[in-house]
Amino acid sequence: TRTEWLRQAGVALTPLQLWAFSAGGAIATFALVVLVTHTPLVAIAAAVGVAGVPFAYLAHRRAVRLRAWQAAWPDALRKILAAIVAGRSLGQAVNALGVTGPDPLREVFVDFPAAARVFGTAVALEQVKERMADPTSDRVIEVLLVAHERGGAIVRDILEDLVDATSEDLKVADEIDTEGLEMRIN
Repeated sequence: TRTEWLRQAGVALTPLQLWAFSAGGAIATFALVVLVTHTPLVAIAAAVGVAGVPFAYLAHRRAVRLRAWQAAWPDALRKILAAIVAGRSLGQAVNALGVTGPDPLREVFVDFPAAARVFGTAVALEQVKERMADPTSDRVIEVLLVAHERGGAIVRDILEDLVDATSEDLKVADEIDTEGLEMRIN
């Protein structure tokens, strides 16, 4: 949905506010260009271009944030794994991500400890999953939920496999980006 899209872009706007902002910019541009050029056709073209700027900017911002989240997961999982090896529970390890986790994930996990105390770790992880709404994050959080349910010695094995899989996914995504860039350059 558009609300989810805006949340992923990191802006506190509703879809209606975004459309109003875009329409306001288009109307102001149209009026200004008509005043200067006395040509409505040129003003319409300029207004349409200005109306698309907020959407293009937010789409770029969203893509950058999603990429940063994806790139941060292997480090975050290594931190969780290290905390579990040190004797902490999975819930305690995930709680620490809001303070000591990778920067892109800190803002997402900053309120996780409070949610985990009130609703439990599983529900708090589901809330994070909804907030991020990213395929990589969804997969990681689903695996964390399974690890939380199973508990015990299997958690370490699950997390080690997940670190390897996420790192491999990032490597493949980087290779695809590089090949795409090479094709555009050629």
